[in-house]
Amino acid sequence: MHFRVSSFSSAASVTIVLVLHLSCFTKNISASEFPLSEEEDSKSDWSEIVPTDDGIFTTVPSVFGQDEVNETNTTPSDVSLNPTEEELLIGKLTTAEVSVEVSDEPIIEKLPPQEDNPSDEINSYQQSQTEVTYYVDDPTNTERPDSEVSYEVKSETTTKTTQPAEASTKGNIVAENPWIQKIQNSKSRSLGLFRQNDTSKMSSRKPLLLGQIISNILYGDPWSAPQTNLKCANDMRLYNIHMQNLTMWAFRMLDATSKGPEGLVDANTFSFGNFDQCIETKSKNLGISGGYTLVDIDFRPSVQVYPGFYDNDHSKDYEPFDQDTSTWEVLKHNVQEAYVQRHKFQWAVCLPDTCQSEDVQKIVSNVLIPEMNRHGLEGDVTIDPLLHTSKENVYKFTVGFFFVCSMYVMVGLLVIAGTLYDLIYLHYRPKSEHGPMKKIMKPFSLISNFERLLKPSETEEFSIINGFKVCAILQVIIGHRWFIELGNPQSNPNFTHWMVHNFWLGYFKCTIFLETFFVISGFLTFYLITKQLTEKKHLNFIPIMIYRWLRIFPVYGTLIVTYIFVLPYLNSGPYWRMIVYKESERCQNNWWTNVLFINNYVHTDELCIIPSWYLACDMHFFIVGTLLTYVIWKWRKQGLVILGACLTFSTVIPAYIIMNEKHRGTADITPQNLKDLSKERFYTEVYIKSHMRSMTYFVGILAGYIYTRLKDADYKLSLKSRIFWAPVVLMIGNIIYLSSGTFFTLGHKYVNYEHAMYFTVGRLVWSILISYGIIGHGLSGFGVCISGFLGHRVFHVLGKLVFCIYMYQEIIQLQTIGSIEKPTYQNLTLMFWRFCADSTVAIMYAFVINVMIESPFDRVQKNVMKLFVGDAFSKPKPQVPIEKTKNISENGVAQA
Repeated sequence: MHFRVSSFSSAASVTIVLVLHLSCFTKNISASEFPLSEEEDSKSDWSEIVPTDDGIFTTVPSVFGQDEVNETNTTPSDVSLNPTEEELLIGKLTTAEVSVEVSDEPIIEKLPPQEDNPSDEINSYQQSQTEVTYYVDDPTNTERPDSEVSYEVKSETTTKTTQPAEASTKGNIVAENPWIQKIQNSKSRSLGLFRQNDTSKMSSRKPLLLGQIISNILYGDPWSAPQTNLKCANDMRLYNIHMQNLTMWAFRMLDATSKGPEGLVDANTFSFGNFDQCIETKSKNLGISGGYTLVDIDFRPSVQVYPGFYDNDHSKDYEPFDQDTSTWEVLKHNVQEAYVQRHKFQWAVCLPDTCQSEDVQKIVSNVLIPEMNRHGLEGDVTIDPLLHTSKENVYKFTVGFFFVCSMYVMVGLLVIAGTLYDLIYLHYRPKSEHGPMKKIMKPFSLISNFERLLKPSETEEFSIINGFKVCAILQVIIGHRWFIELGNPQSNPNFTHWMVHNFWLGYFKCTIFLETFFVISGFLTFYLITKQLTEKKHLNFIPIMIYRWLRIFPVYGTLIVTYIFVLPYLNSGPYWRMIVYKESERCQNNWWTNVLFINNYVHTDELCIIPSWYLACDMHFFIVGTLLTYVIWKWRKQGLVILGACLTFSTVIPAYIIMNEKHRGTADITPQNLKDLSKERFYTEVYIKSHMRSMTYFVGILAGYIYTRLKDADYKLSLKSRIFWAPVVLMIGNIIYLSSGTFFTLGHKYVNYEHAMYFTVGRLVWSILISYGIIGHGLSGFGVCISGFLGHRVFHVLGKLVFCIYMYQEIIQLQTIGSIEKPTYQNLTLMFWRFCADSTVAIMYAFVINVMIESPFDRVQKNVMKLFVGDAFSKPKPQVPIEKTKNISENGVAQA
């Protein structure tokens, strides 16, 4: 159907912008004055743009429904002005302007993008009293806007030529024209918060605007809950009603909901909204509170949008990414292990707390998936129940909580009483009048425990051990901090991705420093047990084991009950239940495995207190090492043969298991693995097993045997050997650290024997280096730079706190990472400051635990166990002591 119209220009004609938002109207129109009927709302549709013979595109879309029209040709004068016909003039055109001349003041409206022909741009539509002209920016059309053009108007069901009649009144056309009011109400309902958008034909040309998709569903139709949870469905209905009325509690929930991801292509896949605002929202009248949920969304383009997303071409998986290629190449699944997948993100939603995680999953799926499909996307919505937080599922205070708090108070009162007893009674009375209460009360004195902590060692023979321990525990802290940050929300994961693959940052990825503790433990076990056997000629095995257990248990037991009964109440956050509650529940279920020191073999997938595996290994090694030391002392040759066999098997068996089971030789540092170490294969099957870690302990026992033999022979290391070997040892140690970075360089293929060699030979060499340092320092010393530094009194004090630091450093990091409400930003400077903060707070915790629990109970135990074990565990007094650091000669040799 064709009609011809001519354009004209009038000097008196001017244009104004017709804006679809309520705030721009001269008269505020409420949604109730001209409401859309459900029938009109459901019939929204768009007509098609079709080319005419002149190469011009035109359309007359139907916004509010298909009306019955006359299919016969009509002239412009035959068309009368009524709302239905005027509605046909307003459509979803591409960057179009509509000018309606009303006396001297025309109206111009910027219309939304046109879908059916997005490549064409309609510049303007002019409407006068009797004439209508469409202009189309078409490359093939060289005519100016004042030329005559022809159009064909085609609707999906009927064809009709339309023209608006004259608007007779000058003035406020917005308030007087009902069809304009209906347009406004359709675009801005419920006081401007819910928009009724016709998305039945959304274009897939912009499939990556996830923020736009989320905005559409947030401010679009009200959400409805499934009827499986009637209370949730009722609260959602009330939420929608009060949202339309702008009631504060409902608006706070909407405001606390995340508005979409930011920085997704750079792996910022977390959008947390406002956790505190959501949880603290409550309607007193209705009893509705906010429930915060992190929704996991996995999105992808349909095959029609980007088929390459589903191919197996991973040639573009490695950075730097080509920024001239499709964004889908970055968002598609990446084969790099340390890579954060960009096609998944977490979206924070705040809804009434009566909606459980499964209800929220259905609600979000029902509104999000259809909207994604209309944009050419496919997706899945999942929710981990531990990422749903409300006041209903927050832990309630239990009897256990109050019991543990009472225990803390009792210990505190006992410490105060012991301190006052020491300060008032013992200092002003002679020793003859102290009585038996001294042995009970003085161990709890802060004064005596503080003096005990600061008391210098009676000998410098093993002072270097404290330096080794402090260096190792600092590496544990920074390693654990980096691991826990890597496995949890970050705003710039590209930084940690760079750190993982940077060879020169192997210090952060190497886990070999823990072998230092095993070497020291083996060395001291042989030395102390041999000392007792030499003095008493027999071994009190059972009392020694009991003392060992009691020596550890006060600090260990206090930490276990803290995890079970106190830790869940210390803070809150989006990840608090996922991280902290999970750790607490694991201790509730498996605390007995820790008490029996079998937690590194039993229920390893639900390990209570992640660092506690070390105590289990050390207890196993201590039992075996005590018996082996006795055999070596009693039957030297046979004992050494057994020790050699133990060293051989402890080297061969791990190598065989790693090669056969294709394990890695070091921790598998990826964000996926570090989210939960108890589920990580290398950690549970290799890293925490006693039979996989025993080699370095046996090296420590051998080092203890060699040291006692050399000391008995009054052997001294020559100055030349120390000058040569000291830098060699340092160089080899650094090579072992840095070599771990080889396994994480981009493109490095897995080779099982490489990992087996690193896990076994690397640890063997490291343990030999530590043993050489202990033996060399004990026999001759390494001068001020090494022996003087590592044997400093500061390290002596901190060395006594290492056990408490090791046990309590994780609880500090769990609190910080579990309570974050925004993804953390990472760089080397911030990592250094977090490491300093962790170390400082851990030392403070350790000091309190040492003077109030560890040291008091250790002194009480020693008073009791002396009846059975004697002085076997008193500080060693070497036969050939070296001088204190201040007496080391100028040539760097300790004078005997």
